[in-house]
Amino acid sequence: MTEFLSTSSGRSLGPQARTLLLVWAALMAATLLSWHLGAGNSTKNAAIVVIVVGVVKVQLIGDHFMELRHAPLALRLLFGGWCLVVGTCLTAMFVLA
Repeated sequence: MTEFLSTSSGRSLGPQARTLLLVWAALMAATLLSWHLGAGNSTKNAAIVVIVVGVVKVQLIGDHFMELRHAPLALRLLFGGWCLVVGTCLTAMFVLA
C-alpha cells in the first residue's frame, strides 16, 4: 500500500495529499455503490440510499476539494445545512410522489 502512496521519485505523499486520495477513493466507492443500487433495483429504498449517498458525496467534495473544512464556521454550517435541506427535500419529494 505504501508504494501506491508514493510519488514517482520515491517520496511518500504528504498527509493532505493522502487524505485527498482516500477521499477520492471513498467517492469512487460511493459512485460504484450508487450505480450498483440503481442498475438492478427499482425499489424506493434503493433510490433513497442513492440520494443519501449523493448528498454525502456533495459534502465530501465541499469539505475536501473545495476546502470548506478550512472555511469559517458559519460557512461550513451553512453548507452542511444546505446539504441537509436539499437531501431531505429530494427524499421527501421522491417518497411522496
